[in-house]
Amino acid sequence: MKKVIFFLLLILSACTVKPLIEYPNEFPYQPPVSIEYRASLMMVGDALLHLAYVYDGRKADGRFDFRPSLRFIAPIVKNYDLAFYNQETVFGGKELGYSNYPRFNSPSDFGEQMVEMGFNLVSLANNHTMDKGAHGALNSYNFWKNQPVITAGSWGSQEDRDLLRIYNINGITYAFLAYTYGTNGISVPENQKYIIDVYDEELIKKDIERYRDIVDFVIVSLHFGNEYNHIPQNRQKQMATFIAEQGADIIIGHHPHVIQPIDFIGNTLVVYSLGNFVSAQIGEPRLVEMIASVEMVKTVTYEKTYYRLENVKADLLYNHYTSSYKQFTIYPMSQIPLNLLPDRDALYQKYVSIITKLQPDRIKIGGFFDE
Repeated sequence: MKKVIFFLLLILSACTVKPLIEYPNEFPYQPPVSIEYRASLMMVGDALLHLAYVYDGRKADGRFDFRPSLRFIAPIVKNYDLAFYNQETVFGGKELGYSNYPRFNSPSDFGEQMVEMGFNLVSLANNHTMDKGAHGALNSYNFWKNQPVITAGSWGSQEDRDLLRIYNINGITYAFLAYTYGTNGISVPENQKYIIDVYDEELIKKDIERYRDIVDFVIVSLHFGNEYNHIPQNRQKQMATFIAEQGADIIIGHHPHVIQPIDFIGNTLVVYSLGNFVSAQIGEPRLVEMIASVEMVKTVTYEKTYYRLENVKADLLYNHYTSSYKQFTIYPMSQIPLNLLPDRDALYQKYVSIITKLQPDRIKIGGFFDE
């Protein structure tokens, strides 16, 4: 009997549920981490190399040194990941002869020195691209092809133009496109339409469609608007709106040779006109210039990727030269000596109001030369 009881107890003990042992939670839930990528873009306007400016940079050995005229701008260019300007005049080669308005041809020394400063995003599409015909435009393109920069708007062949170009900076991908309203009536050979990208809505729509879903940002350079007019015209607004609707994120405008406001069309940043960068034009409105910048931001989370533009800034430059067209210098306008521009402070406020006219609360003034 004792054996039976012992056996039953043994069975019951084997069936007893063991107490649950609780271990501390060593791996608490962590929400997905977001990763942020940023790239900065700085912009200046037209490099319009009149012969007066060119001759001021000529040296005894026949070369050209434009660095003195750019010495106040050079220190800030390399603060930015991307630095844009519009090369208004072609580098057609010395054999074509350096020339002035209305058919420009300029020394490539200027381009080399702009690259040396840190400019790396260059528009080649404007109304002077064809000034020296197809030969001059192709010579200029071949110069730029051998520089460590990104260009758009003028190409060496149709195959070259059709190549899909996706660029990456700091983990942000982008496309760069450039167009001009026209070529001053100079015809482009039918079999060489690739030489310059002239504004055409069907072309632009196709170009942006190629990139819209495979890059983070689309940057478009646009040579458009009425010369010497501070207010964007209706046609200009229509062109910018069309490009924004196709999916461009940033539109960089130039051609009027004077500054125009910065605006937003939806989420698209539109700089209607940066004005000149270098020139020998006369008159205060053509000597006051704009520098602008923006940050492209991409935030990647577990569920989604977000894109936005931040820190839109602008400031004024002033192109000063003597009455004999010597000593060209691009100054930060707020810092030009009063003996060179006695009305500096009043003029500064006057032209700042043009920049902020359409978006007074979204455009920060300054932050370039006091960094």
